[in-house]
Amino acid sequence: MIQRIDHIIILTPDPYETSQQIEEAFGLVVPPVMEFGMFSSAMFTFCNVNIEVLKLGDKQSFKPYLYGVAFEANKQTWELLEDLKQANIEHTLPIKQSTQMVSWTNVMLKGLLDKEMPSSYSMQKNTTFNRYLAKFFEKLMGYDFVVKSLMKDVGESMVFFCSYDERIKAYQEYSQKVFSALSGGRYRFKGVESIIIEKEKSNTLWERLGTPEDEDSVQLAFKESNKNRLHSIVLQAEKNYDNKEIMIGDVRFIIK
Repeated sequence: MIQRIDHIIILTPDPYETSQQIEEAFGLVVPPVMEFGMFSSAMFTFCNVNIEVLKLGDKQSFKPYLYGVAFEANKQTWELLEDLKQANIEHTLPIKQSTQMVSWTNVMLKGLLDKEMPSSYSMQKNTTFNRYLAKFFEKLMGYDFVVKSLMKDVGESMVFFCSYDERIKAYQEYSQKVFSALSGGRYRFKGVESIIIEKEKSNTLWERLGTPEDEDSVQLAFKESNKNRLHSIVLQAEKNYDNKEIMIGDVRFIIK
């Protein structure tokens, strides 16, 4: 199901401050924060994956932490639903969201991490009725009062498949050029090796979801725990840094 990991999300109450901290820690340049009403976002690259610094809703009193992971699927979005159903992974309908600048479509997944963003999860099918229903939800998401209501509770995590329009892809390509121009920053990063995920032994959803097909994709690594949450981002540098740890809020970066 997974072609590659598209991006990793850091949730923060202040994307401007967190972006500046990342710039200073790694010698990189984060593109400007984009404001979209009830959320703000800055997307930058570590060569083989994008990392999004994201503010959702009005919640303020927390440290930045690893909130979510987004996958690029190995097939069209609606065709993905049957695979998710066969894997017995509850999911949402593909819902398109748009701003004046960009648009994207998400299929959110339930149960992989604790306290995921609330939504209408079930075993969805690719039917004509569901396609009309998704169009209806898409129209609802165009109303500010609907988005504001949804942003009152964003949960504590998010795992989803995403697809973008060409404008976001161009933005990501620009970020890649900036990364290359900086030669990988202070540590001369070659990319992100893996994202470490804490999971309970009984949580078999990750095995059912599978692993990324692309060889250069960030890999999924797991450590047994009594919780299901994102633990850390493992960075691959040009030389050995002996698993040096850098904390930005509660976000743990490990440089190999």
